[in-house]
Amino acid sequence: MVALAAIQRLGTERANPPRDPLHLNKGWQRRGGGNAKLKRKESEDVMVHELTPHTRRREAVKYRKIISLIVSIGLAFSASLGASSAFGAAEEKLAFNRPQGVEQGSGEAVIANGTLAIRVKDLKPHSVYTVWYVNMEPKHEVSGVGPSPYMFKTDRKGTATFKAKLDQHPVGKWQMLAIIRHPTGDPQDMQHKEDALWAPLTKSAEKAPANPCAAS
Repeated sequence: MVALAAIQRLGTERANPPRDPLHLNKGWQRRGGGNAKLKRKESEDVMVHELTPHTRRREAVKYRKIISLIVSIGLAFSASLGASSAFGAAEEKLAFNRPQGVEQGSGEAVIANGTLAIRVKDLKPHSVYTVWYVNMEPKHEVSGVGPSPYMFKTDRKGTATFKAKLDQHPVGKWQMLAIIRHPTGDPQDMQHKEDALWAPLTKSAEKAPANPCAAS
């Protein structure tokens, strides 16, 4: 029985021999796989080489557009920064004058670094004042300086300081800078007000106005 089983197994092996019982072909299969990968890579290289001229033209157009956009943004930013720097760096000093009929008070306004700073003295002590941009011609126009209610209050000696951030340079847009006093102590009471000081912002406003707060 054992001999019969051995004979049958031998016949089966001859009829269906093992493909690679000793794994002799494994190295060849790896080499074959490597050759296949190499051929596929060469094929891809050929395809890339064939598409290179078209791809280069398309990429060149894309890069030119990107560079143009970057340059445009850079120029716009530089112009904006230059204008902002010029506005912030230039310091201008404005001497306040007294309107007709006002006998006391003096001061100075300084525009620098996008800020308007005012220092006044010899005004009425413990009084409320507001600061305004004024146009007298061709029509009366006013605009408060800084955040509402645009006010400052003097101390017992009649001195005070005022500071406001500027969105744009007032010189050229407005004719004068005016300070008015509110006798009632309410900075929003525009029915009861008095002239205090003014400073020209344009050459056309260098002549003393009779009543600068009339437009306020």
